[in-house]
Amino acid sequence: MFELGNLESFPLIYIVISVIGIFISRFNLIIMLLALDIIIFSISLMFIYLSLLNYDPLGQIYAFLLLPIAATETALGLSLLIIMFTASNKSTLLVTL
Repeated sequence: MFELGNLESFPLIYIVISVIGIFISRFNLIIMLLALDIIIFSISLMFIYLSLLNYDPLGQIYAFLLLPIAATETALGLSLLIIMFTASNKSTLLVTL
């Protein structure tokens, strides 16, 4: 019934772009957090694609359960960034890993 074509390549492209973004911007914590969010969302997109392809709603349930994990990761990362920014007393923040 569903002929989704080459939709499985989109999440893989997003994952590759995000991993490249993590390696390029090692010192910018906000970009790294955004790249991690893109990885989590692309994994959930892959779950949705595979559930549509196999006529199984379990992949959509997994994708729905990944959303709070991504939100938690973002909230914790941004709170750590705010703590580091207020502790450094600088106008810019350079993160060294």
